[in-house]
Order: sequence, then structure tokens, then C-alpha cells
Amino acid sequence: MATKTFLKFCMCFTGFMECAKDDHCAGECMRTFFSKYGPRCAKQLNKEPYELTCADYIRLHDGGPNNGCSSSKTLDAWAEMKRRCPIRA
Repeated sequence: MATKTFLKFCMCFTGFMECAKDDHCAGECMRTFFSKYGPRCAKQLNKEPYELTCADYIRLHDGGPNNGCSSSKTLDAWAEMKRRCPIRA
């Protein structure tokens, strides 16, 4: 589930539903959101921004920029993503 911060952030592009239906807009929204809040996420996890993983970004998306990356509440989002999109080695 996306946070209110994420939804508000993406609305500035056009409107959330309109943006979600457009691959370019949705991709740009995600890139911009993660560029803006990724460093904060990295700081929460005592990492450098380049060390963030897919799990970290999913947790940021789910929990928001304030404490989403470090909150145990966002671990379920990562578990659900792994269940839906298994990574093949």
C-alpha cells in the first residue's frame, strides 16, 4: 500500500489515477520520489544511498519517508512483494 506522502507526491504530476495509467508518468513519479527520499531511507538504515536494495525501496514506498525503511511494519510489504514476484537466481 502506498503512503499518503507517495500519493500526494505523485498527484503533482497530473492526478494519481491518470499518472498510474501512464507508464512514463508512473515511472517518473517513482524515480523522483525515490531520488528525493532515498537518502533519508539510507540514513535510517545506516547505509549509503547506493547501497539501498529493492527491499529498502519497497519499504520506503509502503511506509513513507519518515520511518518506512526502518519500521518493522513495512517488513510485510517486502514479504508480500517477494511472494508475488519471486526473484530467480
